[in-house]
Amino acid sequence: MSSDDVAISVRGVSKCFEMYEKPVHRLYQTLCAGKLRFYREFWALKDVSFDVHRGECVGIIGKNGAGKSTLLQIITGTLAATTGEVAVNGRVAALLELGSGFNPEFTGRENVYLNASILGLSREETEARFQSILDFADIGDFIDQPVKTYSSGMMVRLAFSVQVLVDPDILIVDEALAVGDAAFQRKCYARMDALKEKGVTVLLVTHDTETVKRRCDRAIFLKDRSVAYDGPAEEGVVQYMRYLFPAEFESGIAAPGQEVSEVAPAPDPDSGFVFVREDLDKDRNVWGVGGGLIRAIRIHGVKPPCILKTPSRIRIEIDAVWDPDFACRKIAEESLYPSMMIGIRIADEKNVPVYGTNNALEKKDIDPSRGSCTISYELDLPMLRKGEYFITAAISIGSMLNHMHLVWDDLAIQLHGESESDSDGVFYCPTRLEVL
Repeated sequence: MSSDDVAISVRGVSKCFEMYEKPVHRLYQTLCAGKLRFYREFWALKDVSFDVHRGECVGIIGKNGAGKSTLLQIITGTLAATTGEVAVNGRVAALLELGSGFNPEFTGRENVYLNASILGLSREETEARFQSILDFADIGDFIDQPVKTYSSGMMVRLAFSVQVLVDPDILIVDEALAVGDAAFQRKCYARMDALKEKGVTVLLVTHDTETVKRRCDRAIFLKDRSVAYDGPAEEGVVQYMRYLFPAEFESGIAAPGQEVSEVAPAPDPDSGFVFVREDLDKDRNVWGVGGGLIRAIRIHGVKPPCILKTPSRIRIEIDAVWDPDFACRKIAEESLYPSMMIGIRIADEKNVPVYGTNNALEKKDIDPSRGSCTISYELDLPMLRKGEYFITAAISIGSMLNHMHLVWDDLAIQLHGESESDSDGVFYCPTRLEVL
């Protein structure tokens, strides 16, 4: 690739810290003008080199102390390298240590303007984006309270919102999202996906190897403060896990007497409890060309308050309404297939789809001139891993190959998944094991 395609270039970067046993030794070191040494050297990075190209999502993995955070601080310019060079091409938005860049005495509003100005935005540009930042952070009236009164979750909400809504060329995130709740994490990962689609370069430090495998094009594995691997994300995670758990990789067989049992057939629950949400039109996490509305979503087969135990059978019902004249006009203007599509999607907290369908996939047309309908999907869910799951509902016109969203209601319902599965994946498959 040409140099114009390189967003971040790191060449031979090393970082040495001076470690003093006593504070007074710093004074001695200054007074002796380098003739004596009152410190010991600690090399946090050793000869690190790599390029990150425009539009790439690169995950940096490694044990605590491997030099990941030090590397990001050098890339963002908050720390100087001892040797080597770093070149960054584009506006950088970085979310490093929790609360970094925030003045604790300032209010959230004042810190938004302060951070935006550091990132190169004028006051007018910040004012144009401020409401979007406030909506994304979702911290309410706390925006006018001093940041020192914020919880860690509120602080990361505001910090991430500022960084991703200033139209960065490069986004750098260092584990900060780990303190956010599941709903906000999902919203952050969805935003990062959208930025990546726009060509934004993403550099992500995380201990969550599943995130690296699912979202990153490459992985850089730091070992003993040097680059041990730089390549496809899947293989990078394997190398990292082999380093962390060498015994498991060496054995590779079930322990003596270990058995793998089958999961019982999916039950047919009928608890009498139905989760209903009818205020979807008040939810602001909605987009589309307009002309449609999800009036209500009902879920049969969950436990109160909103617990999804799997394996189970659930039924999801959607009350959908739309403007038939608008839908028919758009179908004619855009030469779309004359049918409505009303669909659902289930995703985990990292916005990874678990399941999705609509009436087009199920070979069932819906007449656009109707204006409304209730559609019901009955699903036999396998055993899902524990965690948070989110249901999205949508009304579209056209076909799977060519369609237009009237309304996409994201993050409409959150379910808490309870399960006995410790599967390394989203769901568990009944398995028969033989050691040959």
